Amino acid sequence: MNDLEMISHVGYKVTIKNSVEPIKKIANIYIDKTAEQGAVEEFIKSYILGE
Repeated sequence: MNDLEMISHVGYKVTIKNSVEPIKKIANIYIDKTAEQGAVEEFIKSYILGE
């Protein structure tokens, strides 16, 4: 599971609604949407742009 290794090296440990449990356990930000529901847009607006 290379996602698990990758996420351990980044500042924002973001997970979304349909992520696998091991990723959800180490993430420090949880977006309660899937990618199809706009999770990336919500993350950018909330955490990058501060809207």
